[in-house]
Amino acid sequence: MIVSHRHRFIFLKTTKTAGSALELALAAYCGPDDVLTPLGREEEDLVRAGALPIPQNHTLPRARWSFVERLRAPFRGPPARFTSHMNAAAARAELGDAVWAGYFKFAFARDPWDRVLSLYHWIHRRELARGARVPSVAEFIGHPRVRRHHGHGFGVYTIDGAVAVDRVCRYERLPEELAFLGELFGLPAPLVLPYTKHLVRHDRRPPHEVLTAADAARIGEIFADEIALLGYRFPDELP
Repeated sequence: MIVSHRHRFIFLKTTKTAGSALELALAAYCGPDDVLTPLGREEEDLVRAGALPIPQNHTLPRARWSFVERLRAPFRGPPARFTSHMNAAAARAELGDAVWAGYFKFAFARDPWDRVLSLYHWIHRRELARGARVPSVAEFIGHPRVRRHHGHGFGVYTIDGAVAVDRVCRYERLPEELAFLGELFGLPAPLVLPYTKHLVRHDRRPPHEVLTAADAARIGEIFADEIALLGYRFPDELP
């Protein structure tokens, strides 16, 4: 998640939509007062190499710490005010109505069938790399983790089922979306995403070559509200 006071935007980060790479790209243009939440261990080397200000300004002021948080701080660090996949409702409550209304808010969405396959390969990346047995895609779709994944997408950029951001960008149109954002924010150079997790997914076949009709239907049921909102269709087609 990023809150840029310099460029007056709020980036709400969904999962498996190049969010970490976009944070790294945008961080180069953020100011000292902007909010950048921590990234995963996979991106730490890129942060150090690029001397980027991640994370910064994401923790709760000490005056707002609870008694329990004060006890835990020496062991767990300061409590977070902003978190990586913070949803729109929580962000609005923390930032206040004036900032929320006055800043450009955006998030990314991705074809749900492709997104689930991306999640499958990410979660099982180590086992797949060494040729170990992993659950089938059909078994994976039935795991509660997939439903939680829906909440880290549609649930991030909506409030009570209604879109709460100014733009839901499409992962499938990433170059066009990056050009739009760079121009909107007046960035001096085009946004270029660093490669972070692109080598994890070795099977890059489109969803309709991997999923059975039953698999596709189950994913369609889980992500029905997002599919209806954005007009995604199976197989991997844009509206």
